[in-house]
Amino acid sequence: MKMPEEVDYEEVPHLQEILVFLPINPADAEDVTDYIRDITNLVAVNYKYSQYQFAYFGVHLLYMTYIYCTAWKISQIEPERYRDAIVFARAYNGRNRDLKIEDAESIFAYSLMPEKRHCKAI
Repeated sequence: MKMPEEVDYEEVPHLQEILVFLPINPADAEDVTDYIRDITNLVAVNYKYSQYQFAYFGVHLLYMTYIYCTAWKISQIEPERYRDAIVFARAYNGRNRDLKIEDAESIFAYSLMPEKRHCKAI
């Protein structure tokens, strides 16, 4: 399968609407913008070639990026309430020493927590 030179995001239903909700801050220490662009390409290419299960997985990654960005914003806007909310945040088994969610400096720190715990923590 040959990769297209340019990916047309307009071919993917609702992708533009989803991207509107993703915060893109060029000042991010980690290159979130490139990550979002790469995942968006993954979605568009797989959708174009009818690999919908992989396109869906990419949409899921975009959704989790939104969740991570929202959690990080809350930590910046309301630090005291955030600390109270994350009391029960737990990492994947064996990753507890890696999880310092109260001091998250990147949206990707939240990827150390199981997805089902994000709503409980926030």
